[in-house]
Formats: sequence, C-alpha cells, structure tokens
Amino acid sequence: MDIPDWLRGALVELRRPEQIGGNEWAEKYRTLGPDESEKHGRWRSVPWQIELLDAFADDSLTRVTIMKGAQFGVSDLVRNAIGRWAMVDPGDVLWVMADEQSAKKAMRKLRAMFENTPELRPLLSRTSASTLLELRLTNMRVVIGWAGSAASLASEPFRRVVLDEVAKYRWHVQGEGSPVALAEERVKTLGRRGKIILLSTPKHDDDQIVKAHRETLDRRVFVVPCPGCGHLQVPELDALRWPDGSPATAPADPDARVRLAAAIRRDQTAWIACERCAGHVQPHQAMHAPTAGWVGEAVEADDRRAYHVAEFVHWQTTTSDLAARWLRCTHPKELSEFWNGSLGLPFTAAAGSLRPTLFMARARYANGVVPSWATAVLATADTQGDHFWLMVRAWGPGGRSRLLDWGRVGTFEELEKRALRARFEVEGRNDTVGPRFLLIDSGGGMARADGSRTNDVYQFSRRTPHVIAVKAVGDQDVTDGRPIRASRVTYTPPGGRAPTVEQDLHLLHAEYWKDAAAALIRAERPELWEECESAVAAEYGKQLTGEHKVLVTLPNGDTYYRWQKRSKHAPEHLWDAAWMQVAAADIARVDGEKPIAVRIAAKSQRKKAARETRGSTRARLPDGRPYHVGRR
Repeated sequence: MDIPDWLRGALVELRRPEQIGGNEWAEKYRTLGPDESEKHGRWRSVPWQIELLDAFADDSLTRVTIMKGAQFGVSDLVRNAIGRWAMVDPGDVLWVMADEQSAKKAMRKLRAMFENTPELRPLLSRTSASTLLELRLTNMRVVIGWAGSAASLASEPFRRVVLDEVAKYRWHVQGEGSPVALAEERVKTLGRRGKIILLSTPKHDDDQIVKAHRETLDRRVFVVPCPGCGHLQVPELDALRWPDGSPATAPADPDARVRLAAAIRRDQTAWIACERCAGHVQPHQAMHAPTAGWVGEAVEADDRRAYHVAEFVHWQTTTSDLAARWLRCTHPKELSEFWNGSLGLPFTAAAGSLRPTLFMARARYANGVVPSWATAVLATADTQGDHFWLMVRAWGPGGRSRLLDWGRVGTFEELEKRALRARFEVEGRNDTVGPRFLLIDSGGGMARADGSRTNDVYQFSRRTPHVIAVKAVGDQDVTDGRPIRASRVTYTPPGGRAPTVEQDLHLLHAEYWKDAAAALIRAERPELWEECESAVAAEYGKQLTGEHKVLVTLPNGDTYYRWQKRSKHAPEHLWDAAWMQVAAADIARVDGEKPIAVRIAAKSQRKKAARETRGSTRARLPDGRPYHVGRR
C-alpha cells in the first residue's frame, strides 16, 4: 500500500545524518544513473569541486559566486547540494536558468537524480504530483524558472536561490528589476539562513557574474604545487610555455600557429612554468597533490565567497590541449570565446583604450616604402559629401601591415591617381608596386544638391578597374554570420532619367571588422600594426581614435557592446578606412601568397633567363659570333 507523505517524511527524518559536509554527502550517497552521465555509479569529486560542495553546505555563507569556464559540470554540484539539503536541512529552492529550454532540461536531470539515488528516492512525493518546472518532495519543493519570466521570480520567499548562467540574463525582467535583485528579495525574510548561489561563464567586464565576483572580498583561486620546489602556483595563460615558445613569442602567421598547435597537442609538450624555479607544472595532474587547493585574497572572514575556476584544472583537459586551443585562435572572436569558455575570464574589447600616442610611437618607417615581408598593397577610402579620406597599407601574413600613405583627396580623379595609379618603392628591390585594388565606401545613400553621392561611387566603380564598392551593415543585417558578403543590388539612379542598373556591392559587418582592427592595433606584438613617418600628424591619431566601444542598455534590459563616436563632432573617417583595410586584407587573401619582393626577384630571374634563351637560339656565324642583319 502507499505510504502517506507525512509518514514517508518522518521516516526520512529518522535516517537523516545529523552533521555531514557537502562533499562527504555527495561521495557517500549520490548515485549517477545512465540518464545523467556516461560514467554512472557512485559520485567521485575531483579536487577543485570539494570546497565548492562544502561551501554550498556552509550555513555561515549567505552568497557563493562561481565564475568559471564553459561546460565544467557545476550544475552537477548544484544538484548534489539540493540532494543534501533535502536529506539534511530542507528548505524551498528556486533555481533560475537563462531560458525556458535550459530550465526544462535542468528539471529532467534533477528528477533523475532523486530517482537514481536510493537515499533520495523516498523523498519524492507521490500524493501531490509535480508540475513541469516544480519538483515536490515530502519535506520541501524545488522550483526551476528562467530569467526572462517575471512569474518564475515571483514574490514568494525561498530559502535558497541558485542563479545559473547569470551572465546571459537580461538586466531587467519585464520591468521588475534585475534577476539578481529579485533573488535577493526572495531570501531577505530568512536573514542569514538564506543563501544565494551565482554561477556563470563570464562575457564582458560589465556582466552580472563579474560584478558579483568583483564585489566579494573573499575571492579564491585554485593553486597547484610545482613538483620541483613545491611552490604553489596559480595556473594562468601568461605562465604557459612550450619548447622554445610562449604566448608572448607565438607566431603571427595563422598557418604557422595551426602547425604549432597540432605538434603541441600531438606530443603533449606544453606546461605551466613555475614562477619560482621555472619548473614544469601540469595542473591537471598536480591538482591531486595534498598541498593543492583553494587560496583566498581576503584577510578577514566574510559571509560571501567567490571562486574562479579555469580549465587548467579540468580533469579532461591537459595543458597542451589548452595551448593548442589558444594557438588556433587567429581571430578576435575566437580569442573572446577562448577567454570566456576556457579561462573563465571576461573578455575586454581591445579598442576601449586606444590613444593617439600609440600611433605616434609606431611611426618610425619611411613613407611609401613597401616592406620586404609584404604580400599585397591595398587601398581603402571613406566617402564624404565632397571629398574622400584615403589609406594605403602594405599587408603580409598573420595580419601584419604597415602604413604607406594617407590623406584627404577631393575628386574621383585624384583618388584614382593616388590610390590605384600610385607606385611605391619595394624595400631591397629596384622596382615599384601599386595597390591591388581600392575598397571604397558607397556613401550610404548620401544625397547632395546636384545628385546622389552613392550614385557617383557606383559609376566610378563600374568605369574604373580594380575598384570594389562596399557598404557597412549592422548586426541586424548579418543573418548568415558571414562578416563579408558579396551581393548584386538593383539600383535606380536619382532623377528617373537613367535606367535601373545592377551593381556589385560587398556588405561588411562593421562591428566585426572594427573589433578585428582594434585587436591588431592593441596586440602585444606592435609589428602587427606599423605606421610610417607621416602618422605622427595629430590628425591621424585623432581620427584613428574617433570611436570607442561602449556598453549599451536597451529599455527592455538587454545589453550589448557597440562602437560609437567619442563625441558628437569627433572625426573618425580614417578609422573607417582602417577597419576597411582589415576587410580588404581578408578579400585579398594576403596570407596565401609569396612576398612582393620575392615575386619581383622571381620575375627578374625569368626575364634574365628569357633573354639568355633568346641569345642562345639566335643565328650565329661559323666562328660562333652572333649573326646580325645588315652585317657585311
């Protein structure tokens, strides 16, 4: 016969352990079923998980914050905590996910834990059915909601609130405040008996997990001992090493980086360098040493604690795996994903701190001289109502470039002369080279009294070889994820007299290419973005820093980063020409060619060989001398 819930709860109360820590409970009682994990059976904690489980069970802590990398299994720790609370210290729990789909998935796994763990199974209520997002137990209930629903964060109190992937939350929930603030209201009536747990992979410096981590005095990191000297080391990217290399000396060429990554991962040759003796530390192995563990920064105890978990101590990732993953990040977007997902750190936009002095300090090369490593010379122009701002740069492998010329030109004829017919001396060669093509802004529909500027640009691109018209587009226009999209648009010139024409147009995702340009400029290797002597001009640095990246908050609470002018009248025309240069280098595929100097040398050799061949096949006299027409 069915046992009433009150009796089932009383029987569980009789078996309840009086005192048991979070990790002790998990390793003693938690059973993983095949529907929860590939490695089902008894739970076994890895070293960095032990203190986190104990912190969840520590009643002296009112808030625990975990800033982590992606896919670390921290949600499993939350389920362990809920299981222990149900057995040892019952109290209603609210678990908030980022979206409804994640909430439903979390509920399925939570119910599976109670069904698969023999000691928890009797707590499942049989007389009161659970709803889709509410698990009813004989002594408490667990409600799983999502951040976008004000109803899931309703006014009823909960003893414990878990905010999962809080960096993905909106800043406001249907006009009722942020999810974090609403969670604090839920536990306020319980005083110090209440607990809030925040956990998430960070995104940027202003998201809510970073803010919560920064506001906590007791911030802890996991240290591992050096096998040589025993020094406790924090595994960090700056300490990463491989034979004859480190992140500071890594190659810039993407192909070279990929080859190096493959070799390091195949041979497992990377390590963390001990800051005391430079010995080799492998964090995924050293974390099992008795001296490994969490260390805090706070001098005095606090009722809040924050943890930072990086993938260096992940049980399935080696240091070489991480080194190879970092080397394969050849684009700012990939680097951002590595920073967030692997290091568990916020990624800061590179251009936020650009200063004009940066460009002046790099302006030490002769004007108009193409370096020997360059594979292409490219020109870009930003279109204004009655003039253009021009930039010409030499590009090489790995995103390396050097300024050759820049300035303001007034007419299309002058632009063609300076951007397409210009010749630049090649370093080490008695020869010159011109730009391969000109990327020109279409003018964005700019109208003038005597016609359309966009129409002028389109006509110029149709009648002039090696001119590519481009248009900057925003996030809403990039539906397929491609930062460059070649298109063919139907265009009717103004006035109605000229026939409708088809125009080739390249659409450039402006935010993407601005990020890419900023990353090259701010890279630790200054040779990636070199300037010629003319860049010392104040106008150059002023325009290259005319925009910066800021955090924008919408009325509905959504936030995003956007490039915008530093001030209303700040000129940024050369900045537009600069990020268009990065897009032009992608179009030209500058990484896949031999340097211009090498091609010139090869061309000279071919001409010399042709002359010698012609000389050897010319008719000759019996004595071997060349025969010339008209010779007597």
